[in-house]
Amino acid sequence: MCNGVDMATLILMRHANAELASPGMRDFDRPLSSDGWAEAFAATHLLNNTSITPTMVLCSPARRTLETLEALRKTTAIDDQAVAFHHELYAGDVLSYQNFLPALKPGTVCVFIGHNPMIEHFAFHLAHKGKDSDLKKLKMGFSTATIAVFDVGAFPASPQTRGELTHYLQPNNP
Repeated sequence: MCNGVDMATLILMRHANAELASPGMRDFDRPLSSDGWAEAFAATHLLNNTSITPTMVLCSPARRTLETLEALRKTTAIDDQAVAFHHELYAGDVLSYQNFLPALKPGTVCVFIGHNPMIEHFAFHLAHKGKDSDLKKLKMGFSTATIAVFDVGAFPASPQTRGELTHYLQPNNP
């Protein structure tokens, strides 16, 4: 990975496994399942093993993403002021995810915590190059708690920015 001063790192993380909605429960309010909590911690440990340390987080405000963020925060030192919540990461489309790219600055290590299918499609859009084995895994899908790490080097970043997939981490499929 060549994350220097002229590069930013973008980490895409899908929320971990969530409970099914009980009668009357909004999708937005679905919590992580007990397996989801274990999956979230496993994913954050995989990320920690890469020695990549997030400097900012953009997170959907849905309960399952907030709980996934909680697992990340218990294993990584992330300043409260470096976390922002955006409804567009829950209810938006792929363009909504792309529109956050200009927030990336050289040296930033930013995590987006979101939902499928948007985060998967966004990862497909970003993946301009990378290791063949990681690109092949990405094409197989973005299961819960999956993490894709991209080096992004075009500044100012724009919705059309592409990157290099440097890590594809799946806690259930090593």
